[in-house]
Amino acid sequence: MILDIGKKVRFQFRVAGAVAVGFGIASTYPGITGEGVDDGGMGVRIGLTLFGLFLLGLGLLSLLVPIRRRRLILDQAGIRWEEPQGRSWTVAWPELAAVAVLCTAKGPAGPRTLTDIPGEAIVDGVVGEHVLVHLDLYPADPTFRARHPEMEHLWEFRRMKNGYRLSLAYTSAFVPKIDLAMRVFRPVIYRGVFDGG
Repeated sequence: MILDIGKKVRFQFRVAGAVAVGFGIASTYPGITGEGVDDGGMGVRIGLTLFGLFLLGLGLLSLLVPIRRRRLILDQAGIRWEEPQGRSWTVAWPELAAVAVLCTAKGPAGPRTLTDIPGEAIVDGVVGEHVLVHLDLYPADPTFRARHPEMEHLWEFRRMKNGYRLSLAYTSAFVPKIDLAMRVFRPVIYRGVFDGG
């Protein structure tokens, strides 16, 4: 099973860029022409123009900047992360003691995560669309870390304890696919999908 993480992120980035361009145009136009700015004076017009140009520039930048390709592959052999211009890695199933999917939602006080995996998996339909999906990997032996220096940046990432946390994307669309792949390829080490907040 192949998940194209970069494709989803590219789409989200492009939509945000298009929205920023739209708001940039909507702010710049009245700033330049003065339409709809009756009592604000020159200061308001200059402010609107600068704000609009800022949004326009930000939006155009997000539309033009290339997003690198990233893929997560789960198959009979194990788990692979492919990032051509980044840090790719491969882990065989026997090297892992456990694998879990953790979903963290943004709440009123900002992002929330757990310091450890809770005892019960979430049920279908609990995960919303706007959650950050993580893949948590727990090594089977203490020499794993020495054998995989390419994964050092994931070690105990985002309050993970004694394991590796790979943050995938702000979408729950990947959760059922990862869940199915884990149940097919390595159900004995799969802990399930957990709600991290």
